[in-house]
Amino acid sequence: MALGYQLLKDLKVGKDDYNIKVRLSRMWDSINARTKFIMNKNLILLDEEDEHIHATIYVNQFDQFNSKLHVGSTYMISNVKVVPAQDAYRPVPGDKALHFQRKTTIKRVTDNGNISPYKFHCLSYAEAKTRAGNVMDLIDVAGRIISYTDLQSTGNGSKKIDILLQDQRSDQIKLTLWEDKAKNFKDEESIYKNSLANIIVTGTLAKNIGRQILLSSTSATQIYFNIEHPEILSLKSTKNLKDSKDEQPKMVQSILQVGQSTTSEIKTMTLMQMIEAKLHGNVKEILCTTEATITGIIPNFGWYYLACNNCFKKIKETSDTKQCDNCPNIEITPTYKYKVIVKVEDPTAITTFILFDKQVISLIGVPVQHIMDTNEEASPMNIPTIINNMVGKKCSFQLRITDYNIGREEYTVMKLTQLKNEQLQATEGKNEDANQPLTLSITKNDNSIKKRIAPTDYEHSETTGDESTTQTKTKQRRTEEKDKKQSNQTVSE
Repeated sequence: MALGYQLLKDLKVGKDDYNIKVRLSRMWDSINARTKFIMNKNLILLDEEDEHIHATIYVNQFDQFNSKLHVGSTYMISNVKVVPAQDAYRPVPGDKALHFQRKTTIKRVTDNGNISPYKFHCLSYAEAKTRAGNVMDLIDVAGRIISYTDLQSTGNGSKKIDILLQDQRSDQIKLTLWEDKAKNFKDEESIYKNSLANIIVTGTLAKNIGRQILLSSTSATQIYFNIEHPEILSLKSTKNLKDSKDEQPKMVQSILQVGQSTTSEIKTMTLMQMIEAKLHGNVKEILCTTEATITGIIPNFGWYYLACNNCFKKIKETSDTKQCDNCPNIEITPTYKYKVIVKVEDPTAITTFILFDKQVISLIGVPVQHIMDTNEEASPMNIPTIINNMVGKKCSFQLRITDYNIGREEYTVMKLTQLKNEQLQATEGKNEDANQPLTLSITKNDNSIKKRIAPTDYEHSETTGDESTTQTKTKQRRTEEKDKKQSNQTVSE
């Protein structure tokens, strides 16, 4: 007996005269990130053979279709056009998609229960991580919420929430929800705050950020809490999750890299405490804040790099091509990003911090591209004057200490806030004797004093290893500064 409609698997690209019977399983709006305007409406349609397909309704068709569409309802849809699936950001796998037209008709029909309410393509966390930089297909995952942060603001004002998920294999992955997705999750807090929460998350992208691979939300991201679905039932029956004594998700200040402690108390530390920090037990990172003054720019490693516009990692550049190893399957547009190594000082020690794009822009207010466009002499080893304007600024830095940092003293800054009315002279003014070395405020043996200066310090790179030469330069610089200060006082009198 003929069905009177076609199954999704039988649709052919280019035709628009089909009748299909489908359930509206998911629906969301695509938002222009710059203008915040809705560009189109997206549907996931599911048929009785558990096939699904992505459909698009354009903004000029909203009045015709919006009031007729309700998630969960079953429809007979006619005269919808079959087109090739988009090349990137596909919310479901497949080589076909649907576009609604003016002549498309929608009729709600009786639900006889033969079409499932949901279908997902949940990947293991290990498989999801292999997709970092691949934007062809969006990623669905399932897991139990182990911990989450409160709604946070980033340096550019964006809102986000971080979530740590764990699956049946005891693997963990970090998920970052952005803007309305984060706010919606916050609004649902009553669901997961005081009881276990097994969820399915759709439409995410895997990104390689800060030496870890995490999932990041898109406009297609939706979260399903404790639904009746095989992925959720599997989580509930998994012994390592079922026997957990602490099933309620925890709100934490931040979520560290996967496989490490899930909570991070942000510690306030001096530079010397950072240098002498040790990692104990299962703790793989220490999250800390410190106040210090930028006292110099280290020129040895340049001040910018050529980055992938998708993942912002450094790209390989040859005479013919520019390639990003993290994004091998997509066409990239190289972009310039700051990477500035600075010398910082507090009353206890001197060391080096690495500032990336957001941190440098917050201090000087100018993007790299502007410098490249306006300064013909810009080159990696020619530090522009405006970058030297960072010298003398006292800031509160947030950093992450790992095994990599310990001994190397190359700390990557996560966030910084400039402290107002704080200048380098205020710190140096505490030393009455201009001939007194900077590090003598700490009564340590000679080996400890040497350790306070990072090996990339440009003063050391100019010497042949003779520490006395470095101290002589320091004394000369301080004497000159003191003479200049006294001269200025004489003039003012």
